[in-house]
Amino acid sequence: MELDEAVRDTNVQMCYSCGKCTLACPLTHDDHIYSPRRIVETILAHGEEGISPAEMWECLTCNACSTYCPSDVKFPAFVREIRGELVKDGSYGECSHAGILHSLMRLMAGGQVKQKRLEWLDDSLETSPRSNVLLFVGCAPYYDAVLSEHGSHTETTKSAVKLLNSIGIKPRLLKDEVCCGHDMLWTGETETFEDLERINTERINKSKVKKIIFTCPECYDTFKENYKDLREDIELHHLAQFLGDRIDDLEFKENGKKVTFQDSCRLGRFQGIYEPPRDLLLAVPGLELVEMEDNRKKSVCCGTSCWMNCDQESKRIQVERLEEASTIADMMITACPKCLIHYRCAMDGQSKLDTDVKDLFVMLAESLEP
Repeated sequence: MELDEAVRDTNVQMCYSCGKCTLACPLTHDDHIYSPRRIVETILAHGEEGISPAEMWECLTCNACSTYCPSDVKFPAFVREIRGELVKDGSYGECSHAGILHSLMRLMAGGQVKQKRLEWLDDSLETSPRSNVLLFVGCAPYYDAVLSEHGSHTETTKSAVKLLNSIGIKPRLLKDEVCCGHDMLWTGETETFEDLERINTERINKSKVKKIIFTCPECYDTFKENYKDLREDIELHHLAQFLGDRIDDLEFKENGKKVTFQDSCRLGRFQGIYEPPRDLLLAVPGLELVEMEDNRKKSVCCGTSCWMNCDQESKRIQVERLEEASTIADMMITACPKCLIHYRCAMDGQSKLDTDVKDLFVMLAESLEP
């Protein structure tokens, strides 16, 4: 294992045991103690013998620890590197949903799967095969197939097209795009990620598009940080950021809802996009935006990452967040499809939670003037 390289590349050797990371970690609560500080200390003291695979797989990679680290220790990146080595040794995290979503990603990486990616398109949505603006759909069609009990996730994509149409853009869609590879990268399946990256890069580079717009923060973060061979002249935008720069072109009708916004880890702490979603919500007449105590860089992770380790701790984190949201707002808004799925799942059987969870772009599209 190339432990020394991982330690050096992620500044782990700079840890001076202040413990701020552990205080920030959402997995640290009551009797459940997860300590990035202790994990780092143990590995620095004992090398490979100090690595606990269970602790490596339990990390949510939410970046709360690194946000408060005064030594710039990149703990999530360190975990990602170690996971890659664990996979080589045959150690894997525990997948949720019987691993079906991971299996779909591996099938897409093979490049031979015939997909029906665009069946959700209807005549009300305007797209163009010659547009230089590409809307990257991501795994939304697969979420609809596997997780339909938690709502329609292509509804987010439809809303994105509707919002782009409202400002005069007919986006291009690729019928043969594949998963961005985020989950494969962060669960140590590096070769599978590289296959997905290569397929998307080749197809997008050939398309001659000038801009790619993402609704999913994980797709956006992965393209921006980990796609090495994408044409340099292609601009990457998360839709909240793209629309936030064109807010004067959007015309919304009255909406009397009182909402709160859940910052996702990849959009917020990883990419620093906090204000554009809020600016868009505040542009809707009559809509009231209130903040949970922990917001922006202090926001709490939705409790599950990469379709792994969905357990009691995940449920505890999700229910506590929903309880906080329900005390101040009619609805929690998020711009991340996985946050949406996880919170809607957590609401099952929680009749005391008087709130709803909705995607940002669905909310905005519903608020457009006819």
